[in-house]
Amino acid sequence: MRRGLLRVGLASEELPGGWELRGNPRLGGQILLVHQDQGATLRVLSESRVTRNGVPHAGATAARRAAWYQPLRPMCTGLNFDESDHLHMLLLMNLRGDIPAWRIVHPIEPGKSNGSVDCDLAVNLIRDTDSAAGRFEADDEDVDFFRADINEETGDV
Repeated sequence: MRRGLLRVGLASEELPGGWELRGNPRLGGQILLVHQDQGATLRVLSESRVTRNGVPHAGATAARRAAWYQPLRPMCTGLNFDESDHLHMLLLMNLRGDIPAWRIVHPIEPGKSNGSVDCDLAVNLIRDTDSAAGRFEADDEDVDFFRADINEETGDV
């Protein structure tokens, strides 16, 4: 239900910077966020309660096992991407606490139930709401930070 509601919310908004909403909503509210130009796909799932590291295992289906198993390779292979460089990652949501937590992981193996899923990337997304509440106040006086007074005789700034 959570993924279905999230999908409805994402479909009603314009996604930033080249991201597209894909996936089949008939497959359990499947959400795939795809950035074709940068070669990245984020599959949105809930954190697992049956694996030690919270990363859901792939299960038995061949399609999910193929998406989870990816050979180790550098995370950045240059500026020109082809399909073999496309990274399939998981965007995991944890809604059990007071504040929702999100993290991106890159699984490199299907994993097992009651075990863990090996990943070569795990990034916690931090939502800092306290710093966004304030407002930047500028001085009335203009300051030119790029102006440099150089002494012609000594060359000092």
